[in-house]
Amino acid sequence: MPYPSAETLSDDEFKEVLAHLNTLLRTLPAQLPFKTLSQSQFARFQNFEPDPEMLKKTGCEVAALGEDLERVFGWRARSSGDGVLPIKERGPGICSLHQTFSKLYIKHPGNNVLKKWVIDVANAAENAFFDHNTPTPIRQSDGSQKRARSESVAVVSDEPGSPLRSQAMVPANTSGRGRNTSGVVKKFVKKYSDGKNNSWECISTCGTVRKGNAQISRILAHASTCNVLKQEFPELHQEAVELSSAESLSAKLEQLTGADSDPKVASASRDSTPSGSAPPAKKLKGQATLDISQLQGAGKKKKEETRKAFQLKVDHIIMRLICVRGLVPNVIDSSEWKELMEMLNSDYHPTSSSTFSHDLIPKEAAYVRSQQIELLKLQKNLTLTFDGTTIRKPQSLYTVHAITPLCEIYFIDGHEGSNAHHTTAWLKDKLISTLSTVGVSQWAATCSDNTNVTKAARREVSNEYKTILTVNDCVHHLHLAIKDITTLGCFKSLISMMQSIIQHFSHSTYSTTLLRQNDGNEKPLKALQTIGKTRFGTYWLAAQSLEPCLQQIQKLVSKGEVKFKNEIVQGMFLNKGTGHYSQFEKSLLHYLHIVEPFIRSLWSLEAARANASDVFVFWCAVAAVLKKMFDKGPSITGIPSEHAEKVIVVFNKRYKEMFADHLYFTAFTLDPRFALEDFLKQKAPCPGSVTAPITFTLPRVNPQTGLRVRILAHHEAYEIAKEFLKDMLKNLLISIEKNPDDNVYPVLKEYGAQKAADQLKAQLESFWRKEWPFTTACTEDMDPLAWWEKIAPIPSSDVLAILAIKIFSILVNSMPDERTNSTITWFNSKQRGSQQSRTIVDMIQIGQWHGNHKGINSKKPGKRPVVKFRALDKDALEALKHRCGEADPEVDSIELESGSDEEEDEEVEGDAPTATLPASIAPAVSVATFEINPLIDIAAPALLDMISDKPIGRPHDEKRKAATSAPKIAEVERNNSVESVDWQW
Repeated sequence: MPYPSAETLSDDEFKEVLAHLNTLLRTLPAQLPFKTLSQSQFARFQNFEPDPEMLKKTGCEVAALGEDLERVFGWRARSSGDGVLPIKERGPGICSLHQTFSKLYIKHPGNNVLKKWVIDVANAAENAFFDHNTPTPIRQSDGSQKRARSESVAVVSDEPGSPLRSQAMVPANTSGRGRNTSGVVKKFVKKYSDGKNNSWECISTCGTVRKGNAQISRILAHASTCNVLKQEFPELHQEAVELSSAESLSAKLEQLTGADSDPKVASASRDSTPSGSAPPAKKLKGQATLDISQLQGAGKKKKEETRKAFQLKVDHIIMRLICVRGLVPNVIDSSEWKELMEMLNSDYHPTSSSTFSHDLIPKEAAYVRSQQIELLKLQKNLTLTFDGTTIRKPQSLYTVHAITPLCEIYFIDGHEGSNAHHTTAWLKDKLISTLSTVGVSQWAATCSDNTNVTKAARREVSNEYKTILTVNDCVHHLHLAIKDITTLGCFKSLISMMQSIIQHFSHSTYSTTLLRQNDGNEKPLKALQTIGKTRFGTYWLAAQSLEPCLQQIQKLVSKGEVKFKNEIVQGMFLNKGTGHYSQFEKSLLHYLHIVEPFIRSLWSLEAARANASDVFVFWCAVAAVLKKMFDKGPSITGIPSEHAEKVIVVFNKRYKEMFADHLYFTAFTLDPRFALEDFLKQKAPCPGSVTAPITFTLPRVNPQTGLRVRILAHHEAYEIAKEFLKDMLKNLLISIEKNPDDNVYPVLKEYGAQKAADQLKAQLESFWRKEWPFTTACTEDMDPLAWWEKIAPIPSSDVLAILAIKIFSILVNSMPDERTNSTITWFNSKQRGSQQSRTIVDMIQIGQWHGNHKGINSKKPGKRPVVKFRALDKDALEALKHRCGEADPEVDSIELESGSDEEEDEEVEGDAPTATLPASIAPAVSVATFEINPLIDIAAPALLDMISDKPIGRPHDEKRKAATSAPKIAEVERNNSVESVDWQW
């Protein structure tokens, strides 16, 4: 049956032609030679992008595509002979034409030139079947072509409850009566029926079977998110994503806005609408009656189009209310909601919650995901963060986020794994799937907490893709250090009694009211803080809120107005003279002083959206504060020496785990905000050494420049940074050799391996000596990433800047996952406990997209300077210290020894590689000393200043002196291999 002409082909008819074309291309006769993508002349159309010069020449993507098609099929193929395009091969290359046509049709709906090409290719494919005496696939859906299913299948109901089992089913037969099934159904699913019940199954091996009719919306909702379909049939999966995205509310709004803004469309609309301003002409005697039915029909059509546009806009707003503001979908089914809509505008027909949940929200989520991926493909140096969680269903879920160097956060994946063991291999496959969707070369690092599986998965990903670094979540690690200190035996009694006190007041409003009363001479007491399950810093918050209340509690107990069920706690407050009260108060103060530097660092790193340099400096600052306090001795601090040693052991353990490689130290040395002289030890002569005669040694001459080389200060630190940066550069160059089509780092591609290595050597030495172009001033409140990006275009800093920008682009905490998990808890309340994980992921992705990135709620990313503790917002700190709200009895009653689900899976020591120092600077192990990087001066005022309330010390005010010219690099042969480069420098 011939196809309609392009001019008369409706939108629905064209979609059917597109679907049929896909079937034709995928089932071309076996007599045609099979060509792989690399062999095919159609390989150009895989992920097609028009040639920039041709696009500039033609001014239209469709016209540029036509030029490429004519080049492949032959310039005169359509105008000579029978006018049928020749098809001489089969395989993935020619199949990619369908993907290209579908993508361009979404961008250019109604383009007749594009329709003509689709029709011509479809005719060519049918002609290939005719030439090889092979039956041509029919255009209508034909259930008889589906294979029988002998065994019983599990039919998964959309309703809560266990999966049902149906009897053995046979493929559903079709008749000529009733509504024709769209070609989309046949491509994505297999349908079954036992005569009474219908079901359908995904064509992939994922095993998904659904009860009921094969509705397009349900099919696309599954196909666009099916990872198995994505692996087995990537083109079909992409088509499902594009079809879902094109039918989303946002996509339709974009088309509507584009049509309204088109002057031709607007003019046609005005011309087709009768004006009501002029009075009707008086009918003359003998004049024939004017047939106005066509005008009336046009008016009704226009009115209905206007109503549909209004319906579309209102539905989009309601969808945002559901996904951004948490409106419960069932509300829109209520009679009050329908009454409200009728009162506001009767032209709006309320859409059901089922339509939102099963149709509009999944399609909008597909649109959001496609938009996110397109944006992320334009970025580089992305950070991938991930974390595991569970919902009430119960179902397990791993959230995955992409963070840009400017801290724009995108929730790009939610991997559901309730039916699988969360092994390292399983999680690694999920992460690589996400990385590959955007493009592996776009990523700089992965970041997560430190459980066995997450840490091993990060390591495996980094082993497979050497350019992707692995980073611990610094916030999670500080919480673990606080947890270790809190569980020490010396604080066991304190924590147990503190939990009993806080639990009593959280359950008794009467006691709480008495506690907060005052006689007018004192400031009112703040609310006691509850203790979280896995946020171990809340133990310090609880202790800090309890300390000023002790005297008032003791008075209330003495008067008999407050009575504790715990006899030990009651006796402590009632019998103050026994010494138990003073011992509790003393232990409480010790705990507060010891944990406080961890808390201050924790808040600073959370608020700063910190980089790797900040993490290193704050951990060293914690050690500096604790050492200064412990050095005062028990006679001043009251902290026993054995308690101090236990705290030091905890710190050393967590420090060693945190800094498993030299990424953080290298970032510190490259951070232009910090002067190394303020933090590193200064070389001093050994005491008792014999004074040698003064001699002068002239520095060596650089054979490339002819100038004498200045001696590098802090040479040991330079060596550590140099080796780490050399490995980074080497891995980047190897990746460029393996993937020559990637153009993420054009500078390195242009230089070649040898020149890039030489440039790094010269530029690192120049940076270390504070020579031009590394003399640009950088204050403490500046962003080191912006500083490096500013000097990156300069040839004398370009290679080192590439590595530094990558390091400072990495987000070193997984706070995006923490925030998303909080939103999951908010959405997945007890009243909404039957939600599927896919529904929650879709809603949060839509909510974050429209809430943070689009529309009036979009937020501009802030700067990323270091934030000293005293620079934090005072109001925010007070709100954090004294949070008001009802206590959660489920949380308050938790025993500390139970820990967290994540910590039960924490990695054991020795499981991962650790950073090694040169033998000349390796520290001597001692239980009673802080084992931080031995190059760091732990007594440096600059460290204490990081988490101090007031400024401490005065850092060196050394200005960078600009060199008169940039160091010259000897010319070398470009584009040589990495293996031929001499890396021994």
